[in-house]
Amino acid sequence: MVAIKKLPSFTLIEVLVSMIIILVISSLASLAFVNLSGMGKNRKKLEAIIYTGNILNEAKKDLNYLDEEFNFPGMLIKKTTEEYPNSKSLKILKITAFTLENKPIIEREEIIRVQTAEITNPSPK
Repeated sequence: MVAIKKLPSFTLIEVLVSMIIILVISSLASLAFVNLSGMGKNRKKLEAIIYTGNILNEAKKDLNYLDEEFNFPGMLIKKTTEEYPNSKSLKILKITAFTLENKPIIEREEIIRVQTAEITNPSPK
């Protein structure tokens, strides 16, 4: 009689457990890769939100509503003022951040009240 030699092997349960562990690790790695690849875009948008907020607060504090452009690393921010419909004392302050390729990143609008100085002509004597 020939003796049957038992070969070392894994059970079905061990194989299934190892496959599940490999599947979980690979899905976590792919999720991390997707998050890291989109992080640059989110960082740029977050920077634009911070810069435009600072410019908006500074403009309101200094009452400086003139049109201006600001250069920051990797972006250009434009501050413009437009007339508010049917009002002389209200204006729309727009602050828009653009990439260097002139694509808008974020736009903020706020209605502001502008003090208008009344200029009176002296009456002729």
